[in-house]
Amino acid sequence: MPHGQELATPHPGVAPGISGHRFLPVVLLILALLCGGIAYFVLVVNRMEHARSKTADVWRQVALKLDQDYQSIEHQLAQAEDGSQFSTAQHERFASIHDQFRTAVDLAKQRELADQMERFLQTSQPQLASPSSALREQVRVYNETLAAERSILQSIGGRIVRIFLVVPELEDFQLGR
Repeated sequence: MPHGQELATPHPGVAPGISGHRFLPVVLLILALLCGGIAYFVLVVNRMEHARSKTADVWRQVALKLDQDYQSIEHQLAQAEDGSQFSTAQHERFASIHDQFRTAVDLAKQRELADQMERFLQTSQPQLASPSSALREQVRVYNETLAAERSILQSIGGRIVRIFLVVPELEDFQLGR
């Protein structure tokens, strides 16, 4: 270094290194991104909870109609059993599943029992009366709400949320008759 030239520092008396003027905007940007990410996460969780709540409400309506339908089928099976068209074991199995369905508190368990009941009806009792149009319409509405819930789960935010939270994804409900 030639004599008479000194190192040029932007601010005399300040040691070279990280400048607060450069560091502060970076920290603020990181904090803003972090806060934005947390806000987005909370927003997606809120949307998912709203969709799940709506799905649960619609399922309760479906469950009421299914219970009425299953009571009618149970009555048909009891009458058919008197004529020995169906076995007592089939009627008892149906009655057992129906009782579990009717008394289930957990909606996921109730949905599982309804799927089991519909599979049973499809394989064992195909000649029973088909479900009412009101029940079919209610199932269609339920499946639409499930589709809306799945679309939230498949979004980028939903995928991020599923990294941190276990969120079961239900398939459409199908009537077995």
